[in-house]
Amino acid sequence: MRHRLGAACRHGRTTVVTVRCDLTETGNGTIQLPSNCPDGTCDGCVYLFLWTSQFACPRCHPDNYTELVEECSAGKQKVVRIKPKYGLFYYSAR
Repeated sequence: MRHRLGAACRHGRTTVVTVRCDLTETGNGTIQLPSNCPDGTCDGCVYLFLWTSQFACPRCHPDNYTELVEECSAGKQKVVRIKPKYGLFYYSAR
């Protein structure tokens, strides 16, 4: 089957939105179209968008961390919170 812009699509039209985490994005982020299909579609049937946003990033909650508490030394105690899979996230000294 040949697809022409405006021609009927065999399986209908589809929109695919891929979200990507970027903590440096501000506001609602940035939406980009494929560079090889500047209208967002190469065949008139499937529309592709890449949405880069800080809101796509996973959120951490206190329950996600494992807390490691070291012994007191010179009146201070080192506390390290580690999130499994992602490594060291937070450090504090008590």
